[in-house]
Amino acid sequence: MELRSAEVYDPISRRWSALPVMVTRRAYVGVACLNNCIYAVGGWNEALGALETVEKYCPEEEKWVEVAPMSTARAGVSVSAVNGLLYAVGGRAASRDFSAPVTVDSVEIYDPHLDTWTEVGNMITSRCDGGLAVL
Repeated sequence: MELRSAEVYDPISRRWSALPVMVTRRAYVGVACLNNCIYAVGGWNEALGALETVEKYCPEEEKWVEVAPMSTARAGVSVSAVNGLLYAVGGRAASRDFSAPVTVDSVEIYDPHLDTWTEVGNMITSRCDGGLAVL
């Protein structure tokens, strides 16, 4: 189900609280934290299909704002933050009806200081809906 809502967990109070709504409804979205902000990367919605759009939420601003879009629309993208950069790996690209998804093998890196995405290569095997870890 595509949603604009998001929640945050406070481990001290052991409570969940609602964040402001996102700009775009998303399902199959990739999420990571970078520089004390939460990034919602790609995803899918019925109106637009696979999404290249990206939003960030910073607690001091108390709202979601769009940042530069990825060059490839990705649903089920794996996302991780490493050394001040955000990595978007794999995913599915699909039309609005989501009837013929194509698994993506490309990798993009987001630089928040330049607000740009750069394609950095391809995986040996395309993947989607996976976890992403950094060693």
